[in-house]
Amino acid sequence: TGIVFSYPDGLPGYLTPGQDIDLRFQLELIGEGAIQAGSGEMFLSIDDSPAVAIPLEDLGGNLYRGTLPAGDCTQEYRYWFGAAMESGGSYSDPPTGAGAPYESIVANGSQIIQREEFEVEPDPVWTVEDDPSLTTGSWSRVDPIGTIYGTEQPQPEDDATAGSDAVICFITQNGTDPTSPGEADVDGGPTRLLSPVFDLSGIDGTISYSRWMYDSQGEDVLETEVSNDGGVNWTLVESTNGTGQSWETASFKVSDYLDPTAEMQLRFSVEDSFDPSLVEAGVDNVSLEVLDCETLCDADVNGDAVVNVD
Repeated sequence: TGIVFSYPDGLPGYLTPGQDIDLRFQLELIGEGAIQAGSGEMFLSIDDSPAVAIPLEDLGGNLYRGTLPAGDCTQEYRYWFGAAMESGGSYSDPPTGAGAPYESIVANGSQIIQREEFEVEPDPVWTVEDDPSLTTGSWSRVDPIGTIYGTEQPQPEDDATAGSDAVICFITQNGTDPTSPGEADVDGGPTRLLSPVFDLSGIDGTISYSRWMYDSQGEDVLETEVSNDGGVNWTLVESTNGTGQSWETASFKVSDYLDPTAEMQLRFSVEDSFDPSLVEAGVDNVSLEVLDCETLCDADVNGDAVVNVD
């Protein structure tokens, strides 16, 4: 016995900035009993603000309509639904309600505005900063030479763009002998790879990238950090002490860590702080996806930036 929630019009991933959005939800009975008339509920939290109840229109037949209020671009809407049985049992969708609600973001959509595969020298350039203690393992943009350590592979043989003509990535220095993994691994450090400064003022962005990390002792880490003041201060986003001798993809939304500004910068850092330890790292395929906050023209009915109807 229970209640199933369904959504005749679906649930939106994006909400058009400045526009109210109607949502309908249908309640259906499972098993015995009856759904309590008028018990439909809808709750909304915007940018982690306290949740409020959304007024609902009862359309009959256990069908309800609520309206998400107009929002500003990049705002995050979290919402969930509820209803009750005549016997007194209550149900939510998603089942944990506020614990794991549905999510939509106010924007026209998103687009990848920059992707760096490092096959050619980036313009503007990425920079490398090495601590004076670093003896080998500085970040280098190269076609990697894989190394073997027993039955393991500390450094990749290929970049992260498998099955393509792409071969270049940033790794922590190439050696000359694949059977001598300690020849050019990270010793000392840290060595830091820094992106150019990029502009996210007035918008938000999601950064994704491929990473490789190997440490024979599992104690050193590859750190990903972000700055919104041109590298004066840094905030740790994530770190890993190993990627299983393979490339893995990671991503994060900038506003989850810092307010987006015109002086954003990304940094990858690795060091060998435990001796003896074999440490290698790699970075490839860095992309920046931003929300589209452009104000749309009402007469541009198909969104092609041209008014091509009377």
